[in-house]
Amino acid sequence: MNRNHCRKRQKSAAKAVPNFSGQHLLHHRKTIEELIRLPRLNVNDTVLDIGAGKGALTLSLAGAAGRVIAIEQDPDFVRVLREKAAAYPQITVRQGDFRAMKLPGHPFCAVANLPFAITTEALEKLLGWESRCFLRGAFIVEKGAAVRFTASDCTDPRILAWRMNYRMERRGIIDRTCFSPPPRVDGAILYVERREHPLLPAGDYRRFCAFAGFLLKRAGYPMHEPLGQIFTAAQLKIILKEAEAEREQSAASLTLRQWGIFFQAMLRHVPAYRWPG
Repeated sequence: MNRNHCRKRQKSAAKAVPNFSGQHLLHHRKTIEELIRLPRLNVNDTVLDIGAGKGALTLSLAGAAGRVIAIEQDPDFVRVLREKAAAYPQITVRQGDFRAMKLPGHPFCAVANLPFAITTEALEKLLGWESRCFLRGAFIVEKGAAVRFTASDCTDPRILAWRMNYRMERRGIIDRTCFSPPPRVDGAILYVERREHPLLPAGDYRRFCAFAGFLLKRAGYPMHEPLGQIFTAAQLKIILKEAEAEREQSAASLTLRQWGIFFQAMLRHVPAYRWPG
């Protein structure tokens, strides 16, 4: 990322764009191009632009996807968006809070400079229990959040549940001066893509979060101890062998495949009254 280029534009851009909604509007052309390139959009795709602001991404997305749904809460930005989008029949502008909106009922993508304050909630809506149709997307998020979402050791059951069905990759740092007004910290590009073979069955998201949370809260103990509160000794012996896991292993060190084996075994063999949560 060209940080010097961003800094040169910082003063003039900050004067031009008031921060009505707490968003940090992106004004770096190469970053915009990278965000649009990553999801491999085509004319058959519907793409959401979440927190669309004044349309820095929206109009470019119109040249890459068949339909663009620009979502923005701030009424002043919405007015600007609608004026700009008037000449683009493939763009629909929706005013409101993305977290309260209904997601498309057909396959869709997303490209967004996510407001840092709602990053986790926005991703939860796209990757959590509510979504069945999200395919892939590229997002600007706060740098620390990108590190947390992609770290090798995951202790957050919700992020772990996301990873069961989606690959999450950090794809570069965005200097804070590439935004107007600049945030207090740098951003990062987060690429997300649905796995060809998701590991978490539809409808089991919340059950899995409860199961994973139960084990991860006890990650300082050998894994056989919390698992022993769910499975019988005979069941646990068989499941550990199937998962190629050790009794003394910590839950924090489990692979996604191992998490899937343990969770599916619980659903198949353990009465529901013994499930965590």
